[in-house]
Amino acid sequence: EVFSASGPGARRAAVRVALFVVGVTGALATRPARALDPEKPLGAYTVRVWRAADGLAGDNVQAIAQTTDGYLWIAGSTGLARYDGGGFELVYPRKDTVLRSLLDQDVRKILARRTGPLWMATAGGSGGLVLYGGRMQPIEAGVAVGPKAVIRAMHEDRQGVVWLVTHRGDLIRLDGTTATTTRLPRGTAARPVVLNDARGRVWVGGLGGLFVRQAPGESFALGLGPGGPVQAGVGVRAIHEDRSGGIWVGADRALWRFDGERFAEAGPGGGDVGVGRIEDILDDRDGSVWIAGATGLARYRQGRIETFRESDGLPDPSITALFEDHEGSLWVGTYAGGIAQFTDRTLPTASQPDLREAWIDAVCEDAQGRLWLGVRGRQGPALVEDGRVTWVAKELQSSMRACLPRPDGSIWLGTTDGGLALWRAGEIERRLATSGMVTALAGDGDERLWVGTAKGLERVEGRDVHSVGMEQGLPRQRISTLSPDRAGNLWVGVQGRLWRQSAGRFELVPDLPNVRSVYHDDDDATWLATVQGLYRVDARRRQRFEIRATFDLTLPPDPLHQILSDRAGHLWLMGSHHILRVARRALDEYARGLRRELEVVAFDTSDRRRGIVVSRDEPAAVEGADGRLHFATRQGLVSFDPAGVTTNALPPPIVVQKVVVDGLVAPPGASFSSPPGSGTVEIHYAALSFQEPQKNRFRYRLDGFDDRWNEAGVRRAAFYTNVPPGRYRFQVQGSNNDGVWNTEGASFALTLAPRFHQTGLFLALCVAAGLALVWFAYHLRLRALRTRYTAVLAERTRVARDLHDTLLQSMTAVWAELGAVTSRLPDAASAERGRLRAVADVVAKSLEDTRHFVADLRDRAGGKGDLARALTLLARRLSRQGAVPCTVEAIGVAWTLPQQVASELYRIAQEALRNALKHAGAGRVTTRLEYGNRTITMVIKDDGRGFDPTLAHAPAHEHFGLLGLRERAERIGATLSIESALGAGTTVTVTWRAAGRGLSDG
Repeated sequence: EVFSASGPGARRAAVRVALFVVGVTGALATRPARALDPEKPLGAYTVRVWRAADGLAGDNVQAIAQTTDGYLWIAGSTGLARYDGGGFELVYPRKDTVLRSLLDQDVRKILARRTGPLWMATAGGSGGLVLYGGRMQPIEAGVAVGPKAVIRAMHEDRQGVVWLVTHRGDLIRLDGTTATTTRLPRGTAARPVVLNDARGRVWVGGLGGLFVRQAPGESFALGLGPGGPVQAGVGVRAIHEDRSGGIWVGADRALWRFDGERFAEAGPGGGDVGVGRIEDILDDRDGSVWIAGATGLARYRQGRIETFRESDGLPDPSITALFEDHEGSLWVGTYAGGIAQFTDRTLPTASQPDLREAWIDAVCEDAQGRLWLGVRGRQGPALVEDGRVTWVAKELQSSMRACLPRPDGSIWLGTTDGGLALWRAGEIERRLATSGMVTALAGDGDERLWVGTAKGLERVEGRDVHSVGMEQGLPRQRISTLSPDRAGNLWVGVQGRLWRQSAGRFELVPDLPNVRSVYHDDDDATWLATVQGLYRVDARRRQRFEIRATFDLTLPPDPLHQILSDRAGHLWLMGSHHILRVARRALDEYARGLRRELEVVAFDTSDRRRGIVVSRDEPAAVEGADGRLHFATRQGLVSFDPAGVTTNALPPPIVVQKVVVDGLVAPPGASFSSPPGSGTVEIHYAALSFQEPQKNRFRYRLDGFDDRWNEAGVRRAAFYTNVPPGRYRFQVQGSNNDGVWNTEGASFALTLAPRFHQTGLFLALCVAAGLALVWFAYHLRLRALRTRYTAVLAERTRVARDLHDTLLQSMTAVWAELGAVTSRLPDAASAERGRLRAVADVVAKSLEDTRHFVADLRDRAGGKGDLARALTLLARRLSRQGAVPCTVEAIGVAWTLPQQVASELYRIAQEALRNALKHAGAGRVTTRLEYGNRTITMVIKDDGRGFDPTLAHAPAHEHFGLLGLRERAERIGATLSIESALGAGTTVTVTWRAAGRGLSDG
């Protein structure tokens, strides 16, 4: 949806933006960000510069604004750029020739509305543009402005009313859909500025002077009447209302403040603040007023003015725009040098010229609060008092390598050439020689001194120097640290190993890595800074803490070299590249298992070009009597008040910037449904925290695909491949440079449409096709079986026919001839007649058996599966032959049986019926077929003589064919049971169950 300045679209957009502000920035209101520390000199701020080569729309910056979603916008001579912390993106309109031609010119003014959208005014007119959700279109209110009007000033007051000044000198008030136009006095059309203050006064300035309207309906007056300091012809380029209601006016070379009753000069000599023509004014949330001038930047606070010029680090002397973002950083736009960001997130280094970027080996503070610094390459120490540097004790002829203040105001100085001197009241009182370069000093009394040298430990008593060697258990090697604990025992670092004095001897503290610094706290615990992290040693146990900055969790631990404690309960650790802060309470909770991670804040120095390179030996860090901490580095002395060091407590706004699915970029919005593709997803996101954006960290997950959060570190994009079709929600959370997380984060709904082969319809079609193939294969198999059965039946019929036409005819002729011969024999040949009759009986029996065999060959054994009909025909035939009643009864709804099943059941019935008629002497035989849904049961029962079932398998009973019955039943998977008893008849029961679902009716 494209936002418009009025109508339903505007209201819907306003609601969405309001919800966003409540859900994201509203949560931040309880922890407001601080502005730049007003107590720091301007040179102590960190300045970062971007130019056109870094993505800006030209080096000429016209205006700066920040929208409610957290993006920073910079208007330049060639268009508009958006900053997300990772870089600048040039913003261009869509393929609209009118909008493109407008935006390709200067973007002179931008206005970030409280309702969300960004308004722009270009040098080419059009009445302004609105940018919202990645789309641009002319503002509807531009109808009142005129399509050819050039907007030269834009302002939104506290009520959300927009005020515009055009090149014709028209003042346009836009309140929702209502536009009111007022003609301004002459002299305001050239470079105008406009302000509607909290009291309803409208201020308009231009090259023709300052004009004010006290109330609606009144006329504009010049300079607030005759007493006003701004007269006709004095150019006014900046008007600003501060947080207390004061009105600041910037002119050619003067700055005034109107407190409601009168004007007052803000600078000496007629209000000149020393930066030339004033272009912009800004007051930050700590009350400092920043002035952008043609020759530099000025800060006005409590009557003091401090300037910052090109020689101090400005990219260009002429400043065109000022802006304070939601984290308190100051953004400075210049005429030809791009844009600069001022932050005070870093720790200041010494500003004295003699100490700036000096290699400092040692630092300590004496009883008078003065700092003594050992500077490499300089003879004698540097004495810092009230910000002034004095070089003393130059007669030492070498630089100070270690120092130890004494309560009486004197100080021991150890040098690089092996000398030890006591400085008192401005002169060297005593000098002693040591065996090597002094690396550390520690005392346990007025006249007793421990001296660490490059060749071992020595002890000074009075004017005597004694070596401490192997007889006390300590090796004669380089000493790196000396630290007496509260019990008076001395801890000694020797070549990285740690030794502890006890009962006059030194014992090695085992299982410790290279120890660089030792600190004893008030709880009798000893803290050790080592190359492998932080250790705590007490009477109970030894605990190791892996100290890492929150933004460096993916990197190896930074070696620690110095350790101090502040009065708020923090430990300050000097690493190789950062100074780290961690709460001792958090360390205690970590040691007791009450927390899983340590929140460690990392600080840089104000000069980021080199980072921190530490001095690794004692004493390279000290806490002053006033609570300030001092660290010696190879780029100068880092000194700061830990109570004044602030961290970024604002969780950053998180945005999903771009979603690419299978190469297709999703349009702006909170959701996207993609066409069918391969499931490759690329999602770009950002945390809109700008203090140190390179330290922002992220984690994300794709609900429906990921089962846990993915820790992305500083990576600003997520990549997925082979994501199956479905509905997903991408969630991302991010933290700022100090590890403060926005757990609400941002989300994006994503629907991946399936390809045809991934749809349920395709799966159903595949199942249906598979079932059709099975059905087709089954019927092919059935057809093949029927074909084979028909062929076998035809062959059986042929064999039966041949047997009938040959063997049966021949046997019949033989039997008839035997009968004729037998009848013609005389009575005397009775014996021969008996033999012939016996032969004739055998032939008759064989003839009968052959007829049965031929009948069996011709029988279809079930008649295509109609078992009941086939058994009925069989019973009739056998009943006629044996003169015994045979009946067949069918119960249930008959259905078609498989051919093989019907054939085997028929053969079983045939054999059982013949046995009953031939061997059992039955007077009646019944056959019953019971059809079920999935079963068929055949019961054949006779009332014959029966038999003993235990003899069924005996050879004498093999003619009953019982074994054949069982074999046929097993062939089709049926169950067969035979119940019989002598004189009680026989019952044969066969049950067959169909596999799968129920069968259809036949």
